[in-house]
Amino acid sequence: MFTTFGRTSPSRDGSSARARTVPLALFAGQSPRPDRPRVTGFRHVGGVRRTVLALAALILGMGGMGIGIGAGPASAGVIGGCAQQLHSFTLDFRTGDDDLRDNSEVDVYVMTTLGANNTEQDIPLQAVYGPFPNNSENYRTVTFQNANWTVPVCSVYGVKLHMISHNGLFQTDDNWNMNSFALYGYSTSGGYAYYVSSGWGNPIKRFTASDSWWTKVG
Repeated sequence: MFTTFGRTSPSRDGSSARARTVPLALFAGQSPRPDRPRVTGFRHVGGVRRTVLALAALILGMGGMGIGIGAGPASAGVIGGCAQQLHSFTLDFRTGDDDLRDNSEVDVYVMTTLGANNTEQDIPLQAVYGPFPNNSENYRTVTFQNANWTVPVCSVYGVKLHMISHNGLFQTDDNWNMNSFALYGYSTSGGYAYYVSSGWGNPIKRFTASDSWWTKVG
């Protein structure tokens, strides 16, 4: 089970109103950015997952084609009650007319209330890498950064994405248009337990070197 004890550091905007607690595991000889596979996950996707992903793809696809939806609404919520422990995730990225390069990284964090006095604690998932071509949809199945971590589902209240541009020779910083993002969370038993969606935009977020973070609370 994920350890909720940790060190507290100031929030990114410099305020101390909501401290961010960093997991102790990140300081106990473990690199904050260890080498990680580009796609890590299960050998198969169960029927429930296939159904959920198919319905979400249909809705987002209709929005992308402008069929009666336009800028789709965001949504989020717990499915199945608070006793569940989140363990793994399917991430759904839809890219607009500016791609994510193959040497660019997207770090996803689950926002929780597991910090001291129920303050924010952002827990990292395994990193995701491009390429995400123009006007494409890309799925990744990941666990937490440490595959042994789990988190109480009702402690989760949102996600954060951070794009990191690893520039090659003669490359400038990457820019990426994200038209939508969805996270599907699964419990230790494999059941569908949590969902959060950005809704649809064109783009809903343009990532640049100077504006590389995106947050969805819900």
